[in-house]
Amino acid sequence: MLDGLQVLSEPTASTQSGATPPLNSEWQARLANVRYLLGESDAQALTALHELQGLAPDPLIATQLHQVIQQAESFDFDQALELLADMS
Repeated sequence: MLDGLQVLSEPTASTQSGATPPLNSEWQARLANVRYLLGESDAQALTALHELQGLAPDPLIATQLHQVIQQAESFDFDQALELLADMS
């Protein structure tokens, strides 16, 4: 049983590689909504993007979302959607 505890206490591969933790379901749902709004070229995508950026689980994702927001602010919804796809 002690061996099992030692295995559980060792860092996992995702911890060692510095990978970000899985995003929660609320964040994923909001991301899906943003993708839908961008796909429809809906200006409400900007509001949704700003909200999503505020909920970003880490600074890297927030920075990537900032780039998406810049494209959406220029009404380049296709490019914004492409940048979001690159994040996945």
